[in-house]
Amino acid sequence: MRDSLKNLILFFFSIVFVLGILEGGLRYLNHWMGHYPQKDSILHHSLLPKAKIKRSNHEFEVSYEINSYGLRDHEYPLQKPPSTYRILMLGDSYTFGIGNNLEDTFSKRLEKKLNSQNKSLHFEVINGGCSSYSPLLEYLFLIRKGLALNPDLVILNYDISDVQDDTKYSGIAEFDSTGHPIRVPPVEVQYYFQEIKKGFRSRIPFLQNSALYQFVMERYYQVVRKRDAPLFYEQAKIIAGNIDYDRDLPMRENAGDWKKYFENSAHYLKMIQELLKSKNISFVITAYPYGTLVSEKEWAIGRKLRGFDEKIYSTKLFDYLEEFCRSERIPFLNMTPDFLNSKEFPLFYSYDGHFTPAGHEVAAQSLKKFLEGTSL
Repeated sequence: MRDSLKNLILFFFSIVFVLGILEGGLRYLNHWMGHYPQKDSILHHSLLPKAKIKRSNHEFEVSYEINSYGLRDHEYPLQKPPSTYRILMLGDSYTFGIGNNLEDTFSKRLEKKLNSQNKSLHFEVINGGCSSYSPLLEYLFLIRKGLALNPDLVILNYDISDVQDDTKYSGIAEFDSTGHPIRVPPVEVQYYFQEIKKGFRSRIPFLQNSALYQFVMERYYQVVRKRDAPLFYEQAKIIAGNIDYDRDLPMRENAGDWKKYFENSAHYLKMIQELLKSKNISFVITAYPYGTLVSEKEWAIGRKLRGFDEKIYSTKLFDYLEEFCRSERIPFLNMTPDFLNSKEFPLFYSYDGHFTPAGHEVAAQSLKKFLEGTSL
């Protein structure tokens, strides 16, 4: 009996010891891998300067390095070198380049293409993308950081989810007496801080702070999401059309009156145009498609979790955005035809949904062709 009790105690402490080692190891690994979003009192969230992050899953393994200015790019002096044409890219996670190393992003691919054919002028294409940014935050980013880079051209890559983002950010933003935004405090209105604080909860409170628990739950939900894809599909259908939850609202069939929500973006795009015009900086707006707009096979897993069927969808948002740009005399590029004409597959990650390196190549080619035909 006594020996059995000793063995049981020894077994218990052995389990505790092993779990402790795993917990400590995962905490060290999480610290080593790092994170890049940080709460920002002006920009809601921003990239942590000098952060170095490694991310790996079943679709990609990449490294993200943030420079000293808080951009996912190489170090650039604020003052442009002689004979340099500087392009500043604004956008969200697609511009940032989720799932791709820096040189594979369309910003760096475009930079390389422009420099390969022009020997008298050097091009710098600076990646100012940050996950879940939209025109409101991009306006504030320009004032706080972007203009100091002295760009000759600013390209704003408008994302379908910007309709929802600008609506949510507008609800928490602070404005001056003229109606211009001053700041967007870091209130959690969406999913931006998952990199910093994991969202998996437990009935045992202390487990929520356990790296081991979060690791196990992440892997569990990867399995569950694939297994329960039909359930997630039905849940996505229920929230479809609700601006509070549906990031894909403009892409839904019979989506309802999404145009009134786009007016938030239109308001901030006009502010950006006025700001850049006052600084004699050229301005271009682009729009790129999601996988659901390109092929019934693209974004095969992720589309189900967002309530989309295996078919090619369309969106009137891009037509509406083009008309807006025409009325405001802003050059506009819709990349969708170039994606539709591409022979490469996949252009989007099956689960994650962001561009693959091939998708970034299509975007870079589209931008290069557009810039060659535009007098800016």
